[in-house]
Amino acid sequence: MMYASERSYPVKLSVSIVDKADDRTPFLLRGDYLKNILLAKEIGYDAVEMHIRDPKSVDLHEIKDLCEKENMAVSSIGTGLARARDGLSFMSEDHEVRLKTIERMRDFIKAAQIFNAVVIVGLIRGVVMPGADYAECEARAADMLRRCLEYAEKGGVTLVLEAINRYESNFLVGVGETLSFIKRFQSAFLKVHIDSFHMNIEEPSMVKSIIRCKNHLGHVHFADSDRMYPGHGHIQFDKILDALDRIGYA
Repeated sequence: MMYASERSYPVKLSVSIVDKADDRTPFLLRGDYLKNILLAKEIGYDAVEMHIRDPKSVDLHEIKDLCEKENMAVSSIGTGLARARDGLSFMSEDHEVRLKTIERMRDFIKAAQIFNAVVIVGLIRGVVMPGADYAECEARAADMLRRCLEYAEKGGVTLVLEAINRYESNFLVGVGETLSFIKRFQSAFLKVHIDSFHMNIEEPSMVKSIIRCKNHLGHVHFADSDRMYPGHGHIQFDKILDALDRIGYA
């Protein structure tokens, strides 16, 4: 495995950290956030991607102080634990759940302001349940996203909408569908988030999909075809890096 400090390409690298999560979840460094920030720096990363269930449960200013002291950054804040642990979802039929989801998303956005980070909108957007009307679910998700986006724009925070593979989601599957969806909102604060693992399943050409995103690309996850570290599977990351360089992504 190549350490981050050995790289020669210009992309800034971040590593995912989480306090606790199921062993099957794709988070790399687990445990105390402060210790993992120090470990990430030691390995050679520029930043960390923090996955948090509830920002109010974490001392964000303590984390910010450490990052400033160690010349580290928080690149992104993951919201998936709010879905996994608390059942929050843009598509919930329960009005109260949707209100709680908006409130939690506002807390994530406030946290992102502290770090100048992006907020990942992945599975918290929900899935279309069996028997549900797709158009109604899509409209509900769009309304929720619009409300979150209005708050994010006021705070200067970018939301990144993740393109997820068909086996984990049935809404916004693949780059094309996700890109078309975000263009409806015509906002500079809403961008596409791609993941090489998902792209390996959905995209006929990962390079062409990256080029297609151009100015709409806001965040990238690297994981190999088996969801392990780059080099463990068969994805050609040199081509992905070249494509990111061509569109000026850093």
